[in-house]
Amino acid sequence: MGEPIDASWRAALSSYRALALLIAVASLACFDLLNWPDNRTTERWLLNLFNNAPVFFVFLSGLLLTLKRTELSTAASYGRFLARQACFVGVPYLVWLLPGLAYEYFPNGEPSANYPHLAEWPLWLQLGWYVMTGGTTANYPLWFIPMLALIYLSLPLWLALARRPALLLCVFIGALIWANMIQRPHYPNREVWWLWMYFWPGLLLGMLAALWLERGQPGHRTIVWVCAVLAVASFLWMTLVEQHAGVYRVTEWFGPERALIDFLLINKLSLAVLLLSVCLSLSATMHRVLRPWAAESYGIFLAHTYGTLAVAIALDHGLIVANLGTWLTRVVLSLAVFYGAMVITRRVFSHQANWLIGQPRGWA
Repeated sequence: MGEPIDASWRAALSSYRALALLIAVASLACFDLLNWPDNRTTERWLLNLFNNAPVFFVFLSGLLLTLKRTELSTAASYGRFLARQACFVGVPYLVWLLPGLAYEYFPNGEPSANYPHLAEWPLWLQLGWYVMTGGTTANYPLWFIPMLALIYLSLPLWLALARRPALLLCVFIGALIWANMIQRPHYPNREVWWLWMYFWPGLLLGMLAALWLERGQPGHRTIVWVCAVLAVASFLWMTLVEQHAGVYRVTEWFGPERALIDFLLINKLSLAVLLLSVCLSLSATMHRVLRPWAAESYGIFLAHTYGTLAVAIALDHGLIVANLGTWLTRVVLSLAVFYGAMVITRRVFSHQANWLIGQPRGWA
């Protein structure tokens, strides 16, 4: 595929990134500061609607990397790609991981306090474990970056599958069955390989979506209807029939608490395709509105948990009575405050800001 990427796709994928960020922040806003004793029904609806948001970002990664596969087809270009990711994804990750690590584990000088299996390890290896897991510090959403690194490091294998769409589809079906069997591990999110296998169907579905775009979106209406039915049916089943809230988690592979079907995974995979369809149909005005949020999405993701931590410290780790209003206030403040912080950071540090909060993100 040597043709330039269609400009309308670029705008749509940039908007997709912005909306995925909003969903992720809305999901995380259900936790930590809020206590829902009198609003369990509202909590359940919100969790089932927004939880498992990483599916959207993994889907987007598969889509983008497949659209750019010609640019990554040689060892030299792939090496340059990995170097860029190390600089402008990896370095900011370390910048924002270390304060969370220092806050949670170093006041007592015992980085192994919560994880006794580290006690016999030298300090440098303990620190390396935290860096490789990402989700074991106060900035717990950062587990996503080590998992993303696994995608980047195995990229040639996945892009080879793009040359055989039928095989790619078969692998996707197998990955979906496997992810449904293992389901997500319990918090904290430190099992990076396990998480990677769980979100693997999202990557493969994104790759299939890229091939679908390149072929002119055949069967668009049918695909949208099927995904809409799956999304609505899975959501209503979880919420009204099972009365389940949020992520299906297990303590071990094939554990006894495993649900027969992970409806939340099916729901988010369906919504990932629907969100792509929505973004492809947005007006130019909406794309312009969403573009700034897409540009700063990585920095907001890296930093916004510290806003929650600051409020928790101010409240002496007390909890706020949760309702739809307090949840929505949290979402709006998280987005507004940290978007403003990213804008200020870029103005103060200019090009050096890329090392702190990543390069401005768009469709790529």
